Amino acid sequence: MTKQKHLVAIVIIVILIALLLVFLSRKKRDRSDDATDETVEGPKPPSFGPPSEIKLTVEGSTINVKWNQVETASGYKVYYSNQSDFKKDDARTIEGIDKGEFVINKVPNGKYYFRVTSKKDDVESEMSELHTIEIDACPLPDPPRDVKSEIISIGDKLKVSISWRPSVEADGYVIHLRHTSPTEASFMDIKVAGVDSSSHILENLDPSVKWFASVSCESAHCGPGKPSEIVGLN
Repeated sequence: MTKQKHLVAIVIIVILIALLLVFLSRKKRDRSDDATDETVEGPKPPSFGPPSEIKLTVEGSTINVKWNQVETASGYKVYYSNQSDFKKDDARTIEGIDKGEFVINKVPNGKYYFRVTSKKDDVESEMSELHTIEIDACPLPDPPRDVKSEIISIGDKLKVSISWRPSVEADGYVIHLRHTSPTEASFMDIKVAGVDSSSHILENLDPSVKWFASVSCESAHCGPGKPSEIVGLN
């Protein structure tokens, strides 16, 4: 009789444990379902797209960008670059446009790639299709005249003065420096700011190699023009 009571007690305990496990399992599943039902709201995609019918035209060194306006948009952004695979972060950006066109003046020679987006409040559409245009009309300044060099000192390092006649076409100058060393980079460009600049001192040059230089006038918008004749520095 005692053994039967023990068996009954054991069976009851096993049943209670089983019921407890079922209860805990359902509790866990209910919590999981509740978590699944909770939707995390992210940024909503814009209800409008980018402008269409984008047209690029060139007149001299000016690019005109036009597009069909988007009805629900309050503004536009123009992105452009010299690279066809540009991203927003590394492109030149024009903001604050509230109509379907924009003019970019004094653009240097080169090939340019454009995309346009629509905006409404702080929401921006995806970028438009890629459009491209090329400018080959930016006037490049003639080279400066009377380029001369003069050694100032020579020892462990070479110090040389290079001079030229200032040009009314220049916003600045670029010195194109070359040497004959087979173990180092054989050229470098040195920018000299100032419309009235007429000379520059080159220091810390290796006197064991031959040095040469030419000078270009630089336009602020079109870049450096043709280089002058090459002169020897040592």
